[in-house]
Amino acid sequence: MHSTPSSAALMEFLVNNYGLDPALTCRLFARALNDTSYLVAAPDQPLIHLLRVYRSAWHSAVSLKV
Repeated sequence: MHSTPSSAALMEFLVNNYGLDPALTCRLFARALNDTSYLVAAPDQPLIHLLRVYRSAWHSAVSLKV
C-alpha cells in the first residue's frame, strides 16, 4: 500500500520550491504502482503539463534524466 499526495499539497510545494504561479491548477490524472501523474495547467491556457511523482527509492536521479 502507498499513499497518494494531495493535489493541494503538491501545488503548495511547487509554488514554494519552484516559483510556480499559484493560479495554476493541479489535479490527479493517473495512479500506478510506481508513480502518480498530475495535470498542471493555467485556467485560461490550453497548455497542460504532466507532472509525474515517483515513490521514494523507486528510481535514482540518473535513471530519470531524459
